[in-house]
Amino acid sequence: MKSEVLARAKAKAKRRSEHMENLRNRAARALQDKDAQIGELRRQVDSLRTRNLSLRSDLAEAKHALNRKDVQINHLEGELRNTKAKLERCEGNIYHLNKELRENKMVYDSQLSSLTRKLDALTDVVGKFQDFKIQPQVLFRPRFQENHF
Repeated sequence: MKSEVLARAKAKAKRRSEHMENLRNRAARALQDKDAQIGELRRQVDSLRTRNLSLRSDLAEAKHALNRKDVQINHLEGELRNTKAKLERCEGNIYHLNKELRENKMVYDSQLSSLTRKLDALTDVVGKFQDFKIQPQVLFRPRFQENHF
């Protein structure tokens, strides 16, 4: 009986020993799997860090380019404002020139009308002189010729 108890105890101890060995093996495999997962995650983190640095560099370049474009836009907007101001001044000058041209045309038309009336009157006078057979050159002879010899 003692030997039976002893045999059962040895068998139980052997089973426990095998069970413990199995647990150790499983734990070792789990540890290896976790180490592999940690290694993979570290590679992914390194890859993400590299990508992050690259994206930050790209972002910095994009911001710099955007700032340059903003400066160009501001410059072009300034040129546009200056050009609009020049255009408005030109339009004002054109308006005043057109107004002056209209006024001058009215004056010249009035003067032309007046001169036309005077020419018509002179033509009538010349026609009357010709009716009397009087030469207009005699009437309008320069004085310096009268006093000559």
